[in-house]
Amino acid sequence: MPNSPESSRRVTKSHSAAGSNARAARNTTLEMPYSSVSGTWSPFSGQGTVRRVDDNDNHYQLGRVLSAVCQVTGRQPGYGKQVSHSHRRTSRRWEPNLQSHRYFVPSEGRWVRLRVSVKGMKTIDKRGIEAVVAELKAKGVKL
Repeated sequence: MPNSPESSRRVTKSHSAAGSNARAARNTTLEMPYSSVSGTWSPFSGQGTVRRVDDNDNHYQLGRVLSAVCQVTGRQPGYGKQVSHSHRRTSRRWEPNLQSHRYFVPSEGRWVRLRVSVKGMKTIDKRGIEAVVAELKAKGVKL
């Protein structure tokens, strides 16, 4: 079994922070496939891929960072290529201009924090916060 390319082992590392405001220890699990060619356990060998799984970190979902999305307009990053002077192409993404902004909703008598693009802010200014919040609640967004 150790010589089969499908076999893998789990390595668990425990990180702990120092100080009085230390978070609980964070467990990180890394899948490491066995390479029958070199005869070693390595995260970069075999047909498996390195996958990071954090128990206490919600920024990672299926190995990807969650994308930046405007709550009002739904704007997302645009993907494309950056072309250098030598015409070498590398992947890049254009982030939307997202801002975290607090709005007071008079009908609820409380502040609501939204992550909106600048165009979303203009939409809120034009239509009003009450109409935008009502539309978001109809979509099922938790505010």
